[in-house]
Amino acid sequence: MSPHRPPVRCRWRRVVTASAAVLAVVGAPSPTPAPHPVPIRTTAPSESRAASRIVADAVPSAAVLRALPDAARRPGHLPRLVPTARTFELASRPGAPLTVYLDVTGHTVRDGLWVDSYGGGAAVEAPAYEEPGGRSPGVVSAREAAWIQQVWAGVADDFAAWDVNVTTIEPPESDLVRADDHDPRYGVRVVVTRAEPWTPRCDCSGLAWRGLFDDVGEVNRRNGIVWVFTGVLRSVPSWVAATASHEIGHAFGLRHHGVRTPGGAAQEYYTGRAPWAPIMGAPHLNPVVQWSRGDYAGADNDQDDLAVIGAHASPVRDDYPDDPGLLGIVPLRGFGSTVRGVIGPGDVDVFSVLVVRPGRYRIAVRPAVRPSALDVAVDVQSALGRRLAWVAPWTRRQDSVTSLGTDAKRTLRLGVGRHFIGITGAGQGDPQAGGYSSYGAIGAWEATVTRVR
Repeated sequence: MSPHRPPVRCRWRRVVTASAAVLAVVGAPSPTPAPHPVPIRTTAPSESRAASRIVADAVPSAAVLRALPDAARRPGHLPRLVPTARTFELASRPGAPLTVYLDVTGHTVRDGLWVDSYGGGAAVEAPAYEEPGGRSPGVVSAREAAWIQQVWAGVADDFAAWDVNVTTIEPPESDLVRADDHDPRYGVRVVVTRAEPWTPRCDCSGLAWRGLFDDVGEVNRRNGIVWVFTGVLRSVPSWVAATASHEIGHAFGLRHHGVRTPGGAAQEYYTGRAPWAPIMGAPHLNPVVQWSRGDYAGADNDQDDLAVIGAHASPVRDDYPDDPGLLGIVPLRGFGSTVRGVIGPGDVDVFSVLVVRPGRYRIAVRPAVRPSALDVAVDVQSALGRRLAWVAPWTRRQDSVTSLGTDAKRTLRLGVGRHFIGITGAGQGDPQAGGYSSYGAIGAWEATVTRVR
């Protein structure tokens, strides 16, 4: 057991039962949203005051672009999550009260702050996303569809712990515009477009209006947009997804996570230390990109990202509570079947394995999306509470878009009876000495348990 990856003690109640099942999982497969908090504002902001809340975010530096691996510069086959025809049917949590609409189809803004501040009073026309060198404007190619799906998956994973629907389906205006202080259904439009749709350019990777998410009425209707410019991001899917989450974070009210150098100079965007970086910093150089509370060395902002988002968005109820004895058994469909769940802030997901044939079993848990904010740790215990294994590999940076070690695998000899498998988010080392805490290790996971013959 590495001293740098301390085990998380799970508050489990030991349950000893007999069962004829060979393998079973304790848990509820469909998480239920908690009641949605409705933030109350007594007065809506004026647009003149709101202009000071616009944030223009920096582009990746020349050094970061030079470090981009060739595979990301000239991506080959991107895996599709769904058939191409269903690209604009993606929804992470249909029916959720809050909506994040990833708009890659083009958008026109005719009034409001974006027109006044950047459009010079003229309508702002943002074209639909096209891959570099695309030859069929208005037609989504299979590669473009796969790219859109990968970006959607990355943003959805960043917000998987909350009752927020990240979608490519254009929603009705009522799901984006908040009518009044008591309207629980509203959201934000994320316009993803290749180039900035105005001149002169801001030379930025994205734009957002800080704190707009719960603004009401006409101010929200006219200005409830954040922008992501894929050209300066080299259309790298993970960079675009991280930038979209960064801009959405501003909409929730998040500020930048920067760092003070030993000489006292401030760096507004912290690039992190391999393999980690904060979403609200410069999430382009390292592949493990997470929400932060500024617990790293030299941090200039201790804003609690998860708490700020949680003040607007309800957490999803725990799909696998810490106490497995509270739930019935949901059988797996044979060995090798996949179990899925979501790790939220401070969460532990526990399921049980019932073995009637002793032998060697392989336990494999991985983030459901790559790259992901979730760095996995697995705790395997017997029914009586004896630890059989703690698995938390050392995570390292392969390149700016790929990490190694965020999954957890172990082959163990298991005897007859019930065994508990706990899944949680892991940190690594000391955040004050170049490591990172488990604070931001959230997201979706997939697990399999297979008998080794």
